[in-house]
Amino acid sequence: MKRSVIILTIISSAITVLYHMNSQNTLAGKAAQAPSTASSPEPTSLVQFQKPAKSAIGNIAVWNMKPIIPLGQMLSLKDMFKPVYTLVKNGRTEKLLRSDRPKESWELSGIVMRGVQPRALMYNSGLKIMKNAGVGDQIDEQLIVKGIDLGKVTLEAKDSKKPQLFELHLFNTQKDIYALKRKNP
Repeated sequence: MKRSVIILTIISSAITVLYHMNSQNTLAGKAAQAPSTASSPEPTSLVQFQKPAKSAIGNIAVWNMKPIIPLGQMLSLKDMFKPVYTLVKNGRTEKLLRSDRPKESWELSGIVMRGVQPRALMYNSGLKIMKNAGVGDQIDEQLIVKGIDLGKVTLEAKDSKKPQLFELHLFNTQKDIYALKRKNP
């Protein structure tokens, strides 16, 4: 067993040496055939580097990749990172969070009547602001009140692609104080 490993190692090293000697002879022959210029101060080296031809690996079609953005056009950071609203439910509380301002959240505090129109009391805990908004009023930059019902408010988050609708509900404890009450005759 040991003898066969030693013999295989010697044979493979001999083949490797012969291969390298043969490749050096072909490079030396090519260098001798190349015309030398008399004005070049440094001698030409035996090893010459050649740029590889256009390979198939570097082709985009091989990787099935298509450029998304046309060359020369770059999206602005504002377009790349547009804020998105998400509805967060934590126990009994429902808050509407904006992705670029995580400390600020809008929640429904109550529904009151102004004349015959219902109004939503929206509270932002981060800014400590209470807004009294009716249907069609803007609460935040991209947030608009779409509808007010007995115990809920429907908000629309405007986006360039598709507007999103969110429903915020009143707590059971707040319904007695702030919920819209209808009189039955």
